[in-house]
Amino acid sequence: MTNTEVPLESKAIVHGTFRGYKSSLLRFLAWLQSEKLYPSGPELPAVADGKYAPRLGNGAKQKPFANLTRARRGNRWRKAEPYTLKEAELNATLLKQLEVGPRELTEKNFNLTRLQKFAKKTTDWLPDYGLRYFLTAKEVSKRQDLPLRAVTFRTRRGDILRFLGWLKQYKGFPLEDLCLELMADRDLLEEFVCWGINERRNTYAWAGQYAAASLIIAKWLHHKRSKKLKYEDVTAITTLRDYGRDLDLKRKIEGTNIEAEKEEKFLTFAECEQLVAYLKQCCAPRRKYYRENGSCRGTAGRSDRAIISAWQHYLIVAILVYCGIRQREIRELELGKTLFREADGYWVKQAPEDHKIGSKTGEGKEFQLPEHLTEDLDEWFKVWRPKMSIQGHNQVFALVGSRAHPEAMGKPFTESLLGNFVTHRVYKATSFLFQEPKRVNPHFFRNLVITHQRMHGDPSQKEPLATMMGQSVATADKTYNLMTRRDRTAKARNWWKLPS
Repeated sequence: MTNTEVPLESKAIVHGTFRGYKSSLLRFLAWLQSEKLYPSGPELPAVADGKYAPRLGNGAKQKPFANLTRARRGNRWRKAEPYTLKEAELNATLLKQLEVGPRELTEKNFNLTRLQKFAKKTTDWLPDYGLRYFLTAKEVSKRQDLPLRAVTFRTRRGDILRFLGWLKQYKGFPLEDLCLELMADRDLLEEFVCWGINERRNTYAWAGQYAAASLIIAKWLHHKRSKKLKYEDVTAITTLRDYGRDLDLKRKIEGTNIEAEKEEKFLTFAECEQLVAYLKQCCAPRRKYYRENGSCRGTAGRSDRAIISAWQHYLIVAILVYCGIRQREIRELELGKTLFREADGYWVKQAPEDHKIGSKTGEGKEFQLPEHLTEDLDEWFKVWRPKMSIQGHNQVFALVGSRAHPEAMGKPFTESLLGNFVTHRVYKATSFLFQEPKRVNPHFFRNLVITHQRMHGDPSQKEPLATMMGQSVATADKTYNLMTRRDRTAKARNWWKLPS
Protein backbone atom coordinates (compact mmCIF):
# COMPACT_ATOMS: atom_id res chain seq x y z
CA MET A 1 0.00 0.00 0.00
CA THR A 2 1.41 3.40 -0.95
CA ASN A 3 1.31 6.48 1.22
CA THR A 4 -1.26 8.06 -1.03
CA GLU A 5 -3.66 5.15 -0.46
CA VAL A 6 -3.64 5.33 3.34
CA PRO A 7 -5.66 8.50 3.83
CA LEU A 8 -8.16 7.40 1.19
CA GLU A 9 -8.89 4.15 3.01
CA SER A 10 -8.94 5.85 6.38
CA LYS A 11 -11.30 8.49 4.97
CA ALA A 12 -8.93 11.21 6.09
CA ILE A 13 -9.46 13.29 2.94
CA VAL A 14 -12.43 15.58 3.22
CA HIS A 15 -14.85 15.99 0.32
CA GLY A 16 -13.57 19.45 -0.58
CA THR A 17 -10.00 18.17 -0.92
CA PHE A 18 -11.21 15.30 -3.10
CA ARG A 19 -13.00 17.74 -5.38
CA GLY A 20 -9.77 19.71 -5.69
CA TYR A 21 -7.92 16.54 -6.74
CA LYS A 22 -10.66 15.77 -9.24
CA SER A 23 -10.46 19.27 -10.72
CA SER A 24 -6.69 19.02 -11.14
CA LEU A 25 -6.97 15.58 -12.72
CA LEU A 26 -9.60 16.76 -15.21
CA ARG A 27 -7.40 19.72 -16.21
CA PHE A 28 -4.47 17.34 -16.70
CA LEU A 29 -6.57 15.06 -18.91
CA ALA A 30 -7.77 18.08 -20.89
CA TRP A 31 -4.13 19.06 -21.43
CA LEU A 32 -3.29 15.55 -22.63
CA GLN A 33 -6.10 15.80 -25.16
CA SER A 34 -4.96 19.24 -26.32
CA GLU A 35 -1.43 17.88 -26.79
CA LYS A 36 -2.87 14.90 -28.72
CA LEU A 37 -0.97 12.43 -26.54
CA TYR A 38 -3.91 10.06 -26.84
CA PRO A 39 -6.82 10.04 -29.30
CA SER A 40 -10.09 11.73 -28.34
CA GLY A 41 -12.14 9.76 -30.83
CA PRO A 42 -12.18 8.53 -34.40
CA GLU A 43 -10.58 10.83 -36.92
CA LEU A 44 -12.99 12.09 -39.55
CA PRO A 45 -11.67 12.82 -43.03
CA ALA A 46 -11.05 16.51 -43.63
CA VAL A 47 -13.01 16.28 -46.86
CA ALA A 48 -15.74 13.63 -47.07
CA ASP A 49 -16.31 12.05 -50.47
CA GLY A 50 -20.05 12.48 -49.95
CA LYS A 51 -20.83 9.02 -51.26
CA TYR A 52 -20.45 6.87 -48.14
CA ALA A 53 -21.61 7.57 -44.62
CA PRO A 54 -18.89 7.26 -41.96
CA ARG A 55 -18.45 3.97 -40.16
CA LEU A 56 -21.42 3.56 -37.88
CA GLY A 57 -20.03 1.27 -35.19
CA ASN A 58 -20.97 -2.04 -36.79
CA GLY A 59 -18.26 -4.68 -36.41
CA ALA A 60 -16.37 -6.23 -33.53
CA LYS A 61 -13.36 -3.91 -33.72
CA GLN A 62 -15.30 -0.64 -33.89
CA LYS A 63 -16.33 1.50 -30.97
CA PRO A 64 -20.05 0.84 -30.36
CA PHE A 65 -22.58 3.60 -30.00
CA ALA A 66 -24.17 4.34 -26.63
CA ASN A 67 -27.96 4.44 -26.52
CA LEU A 68 -29.67 7.08 -24.39
CA THR A 69 -32.75 4.95 -23.73
CA ARG A 70 -30.60 2.12 -22.37
CA ALA A 71 -28.46 4.57 -20.40
CA ARG A 72 -31.58 5.96 -18.70
CA ARG A 73 -32.88 2.51 -17.82
CA GLY A 74 -33.01 2.08 -14.05
CA ASN A 75 -32.73 5.81 -13.35
CA ARG A 76 -35.51 8.21 -12.44
CA TRP A 77 -36.30 10.65 -15.21
CA ARG A 78 -39.19 12.80 -16.22
CA LYS A 79 -41.31 10.01 -17.72
CA ALA A 80 -41.10 7.80 -14.64
CA GLU A 81 -44.51 7.03 -13.17
CA PRO A 82 -46.42 9.46 -15.42
CA TYR A 83 -49.42 11.02 -13.75
CA THR A 84 -50.69 13.49 -16.36
CA LEU A 85 -54.45 13.41 -16.85
CA LYS A 86 -55.19 11.99 -20.29
CA GLU A 87 -57.40 13.86 -22.75
CA ALA A 88 -59.87 10.97 -22.72
CA GLU A 89 -60.22 11.39 -18.94
CA LEU A 90 -61.44 15.00 -19.09
CA ASN A 91 -65.05 15.20 -17.90
CA ALA A 92 -67.52 17.39 -19.79
CA THR A 93 -67.38 20.25 -17.27
CA LEU A 94 -63.59 20.36 -17.23
CA LEU A 95 -63.41 20.31 -21.01
CA LYS A 96 -65.85 23.24 -21.16
CA GLN A 97 -63.91 25.20 -18.57
CA LEU A 98 -60.77 24.81 -20.63
CA GLU A 99 -62.00 25.33 -24.17
CA VAL A 100 -65.36 27.06 -24.75
CA GLY A 101 -65.87 30.59 -26.00
CA PRO A 102 -68.10 33.46 -24.80
CA ARG A 103 -71.59 32.81 -23.43
CA GLU A 104 -71.04 29.05 -23.22
CA LEU A 105 -70.49 28.71 -19.45
CA THR A 106 -73.06 29.11 -16.67
CA GLU A 107 -72.80 28.81 -12.91
CA LYS A 108 -73.73 25.13 -13.32
CA ASN A 109 -70.28 24.60 -14.84
CA PHE A 110 -68.48 25.67 -11.64
CA ASN A 111 -67.88 24.13 -8.21
CA LEU A 112 -69.64 26.81 -6.16
CA THR A 113 -68.66 25.17 -2.88
CA ARG A 114 -64.98 25.78 -3.69
CA LEU A 115 -65.68 29.41 -4.57
CA GLN A 116 -67.96 30.37 -1.67
CA LYS A 117 -65.09 31.24 0.68
CA PHE A 118 -64.18 34.09 -1.67
CA ALA A 119 -67.63 35.40 -2.67
CA LYS A 120 -70.70 33.98 -0.96
CA LYS A 121 -73.51 36.27 -2.08
CA THR A 122 -73.67 36.26 -5.87
CA THR A 123 -72.27 34.42 -8.86
CA ASP A 124 -72.71 37.08 -11.53
CA TRP A 125 -68.93 37.65 -11.56
CA LEU A 126 -68.17 34.17 -12.90
CA PRO A 127 -66.79 34.08 -16.47
CA ASP A 128 -69.07 32.82 -19.24
CA TYR A 129 -66.06 31.74 -21.35
CA GLY A 130 -63.35 29.14 -20.90
CA LEU A 131 -59.74 29.53 -19.82
CA ARG A 132 -58.32 29.38 -23.36
CA TYR A 133 -60.49 32.28 -24.53
CA PHE A 134 -59.69 34.36 -21.43
CA LEU A 135 -55.95 33.93 -21.86
CA THR A 136 -55.51 34.05 -25.66
CA ALA A 137 -58.23 36.36 -27.00
CA LYS A 138 -56.90 39.71 -28.16
CA GLU A 139 -59.16 41.65 -25.78
CA VAL A 140 -61.24 40.49 -22.81
CA SER A 141 -63.20 42.82 -20.54
CA LYS A 142 -61.60 43.24 -17.08
CA ARG A 143 -58.54 41.19 -18.01
CA GLN A 144 -55.47 43.16 -16.95
CA ASP A 145 -52.75 41.10 -18.68
CA LEU A 146 -51.64 40.83 -22.29
CA PRO A 147 -52.91 37.77 -24.17
CA LEU A 148 -50.82 34.61 -24.08
CA ARG A 149 -49.41 33.05 -27.21
CA ALA A 150 -51.05 29.78 -28.21
CA VAL A 151 -47.84 27.87 -27.50
CA THR A 152 -47.69 29.31 -23.97
CA PHE A 153 -51.28 28.30 -23.33
CA ARG A 154 -50.48 24.74 -24.43
CA THR A 155 -47.66 24.67 -21.88
CA ARG A 156 -49.91 25.93 -19.10
CA ARG A 157 -52.65 23.49 -20.12
CA GLY A 158 -50.13 20.66 -19.76
CA ASP A 159 -49.24 21.87 -16.26
CA ILE A 160 -52.93 21.91 -15.34
CA LEU A 161 -53.48 18.35 -16.58
CA ARG A 162 -50.47 17.14 -14.60
CA PHE A 163 -51.83 18.72 -11.41
CA LEU A 164 -55.28 17.26 -11.97
CA GLY A 165 -53.72 13.89 -12.77
CA TRP A 166 -51.91 14.03 -9.43
CA LEU A 167 -55.24 14.67 -7.69
CA LYS A 168 -56.68 11.59 -9.38
CA GLN A 169 -53.71 9.27 -8.94
CA TYR A 170 -52.35 10.30 -5.55
CA LYS A 171 -55.29 12.00 -3.79
CA GLY A 172 -58.04 9.70 -5.04
CA PHE A 173 -60.28 12.35 -6.63
CA PRO A 174 -62.93 10.82 -8.92
CA LEU A 175 -62.67 11.93 -12.54
CA GLU A 176 -66.15 13.45 -12.45
CA ASP A 177 -65.13 15.78 -9.59
CA LEU A 178 -62.10 17.29 -11.32
CA CYS A 179 -62.40 20.99 -12.18
CA LEU A 180 -60.14 24.01 -12.60
CA GLU A 181 -61.22 25.51 -9.26
CA LEU A 182 -59.18 22.79 -7.54
CA MET A 183 -55.93 24.20 -8.89
CA ALA A 184 -56.78 27.66 -7.56
CA ASP A 185 -56.87 26.18 -4.04
CA ARG A 186 -53.59 27.21 -2.40
CA ASP A 187 -53.70 24.38 0.15
CA LEU A 188 -53.91 21.72 -2.57
CA LEU A 189 -51.25 23.51 -4.62
CA GLU A 190 -48.84 23.62 -1.68
CA GLU A 191 -49.39 19.92 -1.02
CA PHE A 192 -48.65 19.15 -4.67
CA VAL A 193 -45.46 21.25 -4.63
CA CYS A 194 -44.23 19.58 -1.42
CA TRP A 195 -44.82 16.18 -2.99
CA GLY A 196 -42.99 17.13 -6.16
CA ILE A 197 -39.97 18.58 -4.36
CA ASN A 198 -39.64 16.01 -1.57
CA GLU A 199 -40.65 12.80 -3.33
CA ARG A 200 -39.90 13.47 -7.01
CA ARG A 201 -36.78 15.59 -6.33
CA ASN A 202 -38.04 18.43 -8.52
CA THR A 203 -36.72 21.97 -8.23
CA TYR A 204 -38.29 25.25 -7.17
CA ALA A 205 -38.15 26.30 -10.81
CA TRP A 206 -40.47 23.33 -11.49
CA ALA A 207 -42.75 24.45 -8.65
CA GLY A 208 -42.90 27.98 -10.03
CA GLN A 209 -44.49 26.87 -13.28
CA TYR A 210 -47.41 25.29 -11.38
CA ALA A 211 -47.83 28.38 -9.22
CA ALA A 212 -48.04 30.39 -12.46
CA ALA A 213 -50.70 28.02 -13.84
CA SER A 214 -52.65 28.29 -10.59
CA LEU A 215 -52.48 32.09 -10.71
CA ILE A 216 -53.90 32.36 -14.23
CA ILE A 217 -56.83 30.11 -13.22
CA ALA A 218 -57.55 32.41 -10.26
CA LYS A 219 -57.46 35.43 -12.57
CA TRP A 220 -59.87 33.71 -14.94
CA LEU A 221 -62.27 32.88 -12.12
CA HIS A 222 -62.17 36.24 -10.30
CA HIS A 223 -61.07 38.96 -12.74
CA LYS A 224 -64.57 40.47 -12.99
CA ARG A 225 -64.61 41.10 -9.22
CA SER A 226 -61.56 43.33 -9.26
CA LYS A 227 -61.62 47.12 -9.29
CA LYS A 228 -57.92 47.71 -8.55
CA LEU A 229 -54.73 47.43 -10.54
CA LYS A 230 -53.12 43.98 -10.55
CA TYR A 231 -56.22 42.53 -8.89
CA GLU A 232 -54.92 43.72 -5.51
CA ASP A 233 -58.46 43.69 -4.04
CA VAL A 234 -59.05 40.00 -4.79
CA THR A 235 -57.68 37.73 -2.07
CA ALA A 236 -58.05 34.60 -4.19
CA ILE A 237 -55.51 36.10 -6.62
CA THR A 238 -53.12 37.85 -4.22
CA THR A 239 -52.65 34.78 -2.03
CA LEU A 240 -51.49 32.72 -5.01
CA ARG A 241 -49.29 35.56 -6.29
CA ASP A 242 -47.62 35.76 -2.87
CA TYR A 243 -47.01 32.02 -2.90
CA GLY A 244 -45.47 32.25 -6.38
CA ARG A 245 -43.12 35.00 -5.18
CA ASP A 246 -42.10 32.87 -2.22
CA LEU A 247 -41.26 29.97 -4.55
CA ASP A 248 -39.33 32.30 -6.85
CA LEU A 249 -37.22 33.53 -3.93
CA LYS A 250 -36.43 29.92 -3.01
CA ARG A 251 -35.58 29.22 -6.65
CA LYS A 252 -33.01 32.02 -6.63
CA ILE A 253 -31.48 30.70 -3.40
CA GLU A 254 -31.47 27.14 -4.71
CA GLY A 255 -29.88 28.16 -8.00
CA THR A 256 -30.13 26.07 -11.13
CA ASN A 257 -29.07 22.51 -11.81
CA ILE A 258 -27.01 23.62 -14.82
CA GLU A 259 -23.69 23.15 -13.01
CA ALA A 260 -24.70 19.65 -11.94
CA GLU A 261 -25.62 18.82 -15.53
CA LYS A 262 -22.55 20.44 -17.06
CA GLU A 263 -20.34 17.37 -16.79
CA GLU A 264 -22.75 15.17 -18.74
CA LYS A 265 -23.75 17.84 -21.29
CA PHE A 266 -20.87 20.21 -21.96
CA LEU A 267 -19.10 20.28 -25.30
CA THR A 268 -16.46 22.74 -26.42
CA PHE A 269 -17.30 24.62 -29.58
CA ALA A 270 -14.61 22.67 -31.43
CA GLU A 271 -16.41 19.47 -30.37
CA CYS A 272 -19.72 20.96 -31.51
CA GLU A 273 -18.24 21.58 -34.95
CA GLN A 274 -16.81 18.06 -35.04
CA LEU A 275 -20.30 16.79 -34.21
CA VAL A 276 -21.83 18.86 -37.03
CA ALA A 277 -19.19 17.59 -39.49
CA TYR A 278 -19.93 14.00 -38.49
CA LEU A 279 -23.70 14.46 -38.86
CA LYS A 280 -23.19 15.97 -42.30
CA GLN A 281 -21.17 12.94 -43.41
CA CYS A 282 -24.01 10.74 -42.15
CA CYS A 283 -26.19 12.23 -44.92
CA ALA A 284 -24.34 10.22 -47.58
CA PRO A 285 -26.57 7.98 -49.75
CA ARG A 286 -24.54 4.79 -49.27
CA ARG A 287 -22.70 2.98 -46.48
CA LYS A 288 -19.99 0.39 -46.21
CA TYR A 289 -20.01 -2.84 -44.23
CA TYR A 290 -16.86 -4.22 -42.66
CA ARG A 291 -15.42 -7.54 -41.61
CA GLU A 292 -14.05 -8.09 -38.12
CA ASN A 293 -10.53 -7.46 -39.37
CA GLY A 294 -11.58 -3.99 -40.56
CA SER A 295 -11.64 -4.70 -44.30
CA CYS A 296 -14.68 -3.67 -46.34
CA ARG A 297 -16.97 -6.58 -47.18
CA GLY A 298 -19.50 -4.65 -49.25
CA THR A 299 -21.58 -1.53 -49.76
CA ALA A 300 -25.27 -0.77 -49.95
CA GLY A 301 -27.61 2.09 -50.61
CA ARG A 302 -29.50 3.59 -47.69
CA SER A 303 -33.26 4.06 -47.50
CA ASP A 304 -34.77 7.46 -48.18
CA ARG A 305 -36.09 7.52 -44.62
CA ALA A 306 -32.61 7.00 -43.19
CA ILE A 307 -31.12 9.73 -45.39
CA ILE A 308 -33.96 12.18 -44.64
CA SER A 309 -33.50 11.53 -40.93
CA ALA A 310 -29.75 12.16 -41.24
CA TRP A 311 -30.32 15.43 -43.12
CA GLN A 312 -32.68 16.68 -40.44
CA HIS A 313 -30.31 15.72 -37.64
CA TYR A 314 -27.49 17.56 -39.38
CA LEU A 315 -29.38 20.75 -40.27
CA ILE A 316 -31.22 21.09 -36.94
CA VAL A 317 -28.05 20.57 -34.87
CA ALA A 318 -26.10 22.94 -37.14
CA ILE A 319 -28.69 25.69 -36.62
CA LEU A 320 -28.62 25.08 -32.85
CA VAL A 321 -24.80 25.23 -32.80
CA TYR A 322 -24.38 28.36 -34.92
CA CYS A 323 -27.51 30.32 -33.96
CA GLY A 324 -28.47 29.10 -30.48
CA ILE A 325 -32.18 29.82 -31.06
CA ARG A 326 -34.95 28.09 -29.16
CA GLN A 327 -36.15 24.79 -30.52
CA ARG A 328 -39.66 26.20 -30.96
CA GLU A 329 -38.27 28.60 -33.58
CA ILE A 330 -36.70 25.70 -35.48
CA ARG A 331 -39.84 23.62 -35.11
CA GLU A 332 -41.99 26.40 -36.59
CA LEU A 333 -39.69 27.45 -39.44
CA GLU A 334 -41.69 27.74 -42.67
CA LEU A 335 -40.24 28.54 -46.07
CA GLY A 336 -41.86 31.74 -47.33
CA LYS A 337 -43.25 32.68 -43.91
CA THR A 338 -40.37 32.77 -41.43
CA LEU A 339 -37.55 31.43 -43.65
CA PHE A 340 -36.62 33.11 -46.93
CA ARG A 341 -34.08 32.29 -49.64
CA GLU A 342 -32.33 35.46 -50.76
CA ALA A 343 -29.33 36.10 -53.01
CA ASP A 344 -26.85 35.85 -50.12
CA GLY A 345 -28.41 32.83 -48.41
CA TYR A 346 -31.28 31.99 -46.05
CA TRP A 347 -32.78 34.59 -43.73
CA VAL A 348 -35.06 34.05 -40.75
CA LYS A 349 -37.68 36.80 -40.42
CA GLN A 350 -39.94 36.55 -37.40
CA ALA A 351 -42.93 38.63 -36.32
CA PRO A 352 -43.26 39.39 -32.58
CA GLU A 353 -45.55 36.39 -32.06
CA ASP A 354 -43.01 34.04 -33.69
CA HIS A 355 -40.49 34.15 -30.85
CA LYS A 356 -40.65 34.21 -27.08
CA ILE A 357 -39.31 37.69 -26.31
CA GLY A 358 -41.33 39.25 -29.13
CA SER A 359 -44.55 38.77 -27.17
CA LYS A 360 -43.07 41.00 -24.45
CA THR A 361 -41.23 43.59 -26.55
CA GLY A 362 -43.61 43.71 -29.52
CA GLU A 363 -40.60 43.47 -31.84
CA GLY A 364 -39.75 40.91 -34.50
CA LYS A 365 -36.23 39.86 -35.43
CA GLU A 366 -34.25 38.99 -38.54
CA PHE A 367 -31.00 37.09 -38.86
CA GLN A 368 -29.11 35.15 -41.49
CA LEU A 369 -28.42 31.46 -41.18
CA PRO A 370 -24.73 30.55 -41.62
CA GLU A 371 -23.74 31.00 -45.26
CA HIS A 372 -21.97 27.63 -45.35
CA LEU A 373 -25.37 25.98 -44.81
CA THR A 374 -26.88 27.56 -47.92
CA GLU A 375 -26.02 24.81 -50.41
CA ASP A 376 -27.09 22.13 -47.94
CA LEU A 377 -30.43 23.83 -47.32
CA ASP A 378 -30.90 24.14 -51.08
CA GLU A 379 -30.37 20.40 -51.44
CA TRP A 380 -32.74 19.71 -48.53
CA PHE A 381 -35.54 21.71 -50.15
CA LYS A 382 -34.95 20.51 -53.72
CA VAL A 383 -34.13 16.83 -53.16
CA TRP A 384 -35.01 15.39 -49.77
CA ARG A 385 -37.89 17.30 -48.25
CA PRO A 386 -40.09 16.65 -51.35
CA LYS A 387 -39.70 12.91 -50.63
CA MET A 388 -41.60 13.33 -47.35
CA SER A 389 -45.37 13.03 -47.26
CA ILE A 390 -45.99 16.31 -45.45
CA GLN A 391 -49.28 16.19 -43.53
CA GLY A 392 -51.23 19.42 -43.04
CA HIS A 393 -48.40 21.92 -42.51
CA ASN A 394 -45.51 23.65 -44.25
CA GLN A 395 -42.78 23.46 -41.62
CA VAL A 396 -39.21 23.03 -42.85
CA PHE A 397 -38.70 19.93 -40.69
CA ALA A 398 -41.09 17.07 -39.86
CA LEU A 399 -41.25 13.62 -38.34
CA VAL A 400 -39.63 10.84 -40.34
CA GLY A 401 -41.67 8.00 -38.86
CA SER A 402 -40.22 4.58 -38.21
CA ARG A 403 -40.57 0.98 -39.31
CA ALA A 404 -43.14 0.47 -36.60
CA HIS A 405 -44.97 3.75 -37.34
CA PRO A 406 -44.48 4.70 -41.00
CA GLU A 407 -47.72 6.70 -40.86
CA ALA A 408 -45.95 9.34 -38.73
CA MET A 409 -43.85 10.44 -41.73
CA GLY A 410 -44.49 14.11 -42.47
CA LYS A 411 -46.38 15.01 -39.31
CA PRO A 412 -45.17 18.16 -37.51
CA PHE A 413 -42.72 17.91 -34.65
CA THR A 414 -43.97 18.54 -31.13
CA GLU A 415 -41.69 20.03 -28.47
CA SER A 416 -40.97 16.69 -26.84
CA LEU A 417 -40.52 14.81 -30.12
CA LEU A 418 -38.01 17.31 -31.49
CA GLY A 419 -36.21 17.30 -28.15
CA ASN A 420 -35.89 13.53 -28.26
CA PHE A 421 -34.94 13.59 -31.96
CA VAL A 422 -31.95 15.83 -31.20
CA THR A 423 -30.94 14.55 -27.76
CA HIS A 424 -30.87 10.86 -28.69
CA ARG A 425 -28.90 11.47 -31.88
CA VAL A 426 -26.34 13.74 -30.17
CA TYR A 427 -25.89 11.21 -27.38
CA LYS A 428 -25.30 8.41 -29.88
CA ALA A 429 -22.93 10.44 -32.06
CA THR A 430 -20.85 11.81 -29.18
CA SER A 431 -20.48 8.33 -27.71
CA PHE A 432 -18.69 7.43 -30.93
CA LEU A 433 -16.75 10.66 -31.39
CA PHE A 434 -15.51 11.35 -27.86
CA GLN A 435 -14.49 9.63 -24.66
CA GLU A 436 -17.96 9.92 -23.09
CA PRO A 437 -21.42 10.48 -24.62
CA LYS A 438 -23.03 13.86 -23.99
CA ARG A 439 -26.72 14.26 -23.20
CA VAL A 440 -27.16 17.62 -24.92
CA ASN A 441 -30.78 18.69 -25.37
CA PRO A 442 -31.72 21.50 -27.81
CA HIS A 443 -31.96 24.20 -25.14
CA PHE A 444 -28.51 23.47 -23.73
CA PHE A 445 -26.93 24.52 -27.03
CA ARG A 446 -27.81 28.07 -25.91
CA ASN A 447 -25.45 27.58 -22.98
CA LEU A 448 -22.72 26.29 -25.27
CA VAL A 449 -23.10 29.22 -27.68
CA ILE A 450 -23.00 31.92 -24.98
CA THR A 451 -20.12 30.28 -23.10
CA HIS A 452 -17.98 30.05 -26.24
CA GLN A 453 -18.74 33.65 -27.25
CA ARG A 454 -17.95 35.00 -23.79
CA MET A 455 -14.66 33.10 -23.64
CA HIS A 456 -13.39 33.68 -27.17
CA GLY A 457 -15.69 36.09 -29.02
CA ASP A 458 -15.67 39.78 -29.79
CA PRO A 459 -17.32 41.76 -26.93
CA SER A 460 -19.09 43.93 -29.52
CA GLN A 461 -21.04 40.83 -30.63
CA LYS A 462 -22.71 40.33 -27.24
CA GLU A 463 -25.82 42.36 -28.00
CA PRO A 464 -26.34 41.22 -31.63
CA LEU A 465 -25.96 37.58 -30.55
CA ALA A 466 -28.42 38.07 -27.70
CA THR A 467 -30.90 39.66 -30.12
CA MET A 468 -30.59 36.74 -32.54
CA MET A 469 -31.09 34.25 -29.71
CA GLY A 470 -34.08 36.19 -28.38
CA GLN A 471 -32.87 37.34 -24.97
CA SER A 472 -31.14 40.23 -23.22
CA VAL A 473 -27.38 40.42 -22.65
CA ALA A 474 -28.03 40.31 -18.90
CA THR A 475 -30.10 37.13 -19.20
CA ALA A 476 -27.45 35.53 -21.40
CA ASP A 477 -24.75 36.25 -18.82
CA LYS A 478 -26.86 35.20 -15.84
CA THR A 479 -28.60 32.13 -17.24
CA TYR A 480 -26.51 30.68 -20.04
CA ASN A 481 -22.86 31.53 -19.34
CA LEU A 482 -21.11 28.40 -17.99
CA MET A 483 -17.65 29.94 -17.56
CA THR A 484 -15.90 28.85 -14.38
CA ARG A 485 -14.41 31.33 -11.91
CA ARG A 486 -11.02 30.61 -13.44
CA ASP A 487 -12.37 31.17 -16.97
CA ARG A 488 -13.79 34.55 -15.94
CA THR A 489 -10.38 35.87 -14.87
CA ALA A 490 -8.27 34.24 -17.61
CA LYS A 491 -8.16 37.34 -19.80
CA ALA A 492 -6.80 39.38 -16.89
CA ARG A 493 -3.58 37.35 -16.96
CA ASN A 494 -0.62 39.62 -17.74
CA TRP A 495 -2.98 42.56 -18.11
CA TRP A 496 -0.08 44.97 -17.56
CA LYS A 497 1.76 43.84 -20.68
CA LEU A 498 1.21 45.80 -23.86
CA PRO A 499 0.31 43.92 -27.04
CA SER A 500 3.41 43.13 -29.06
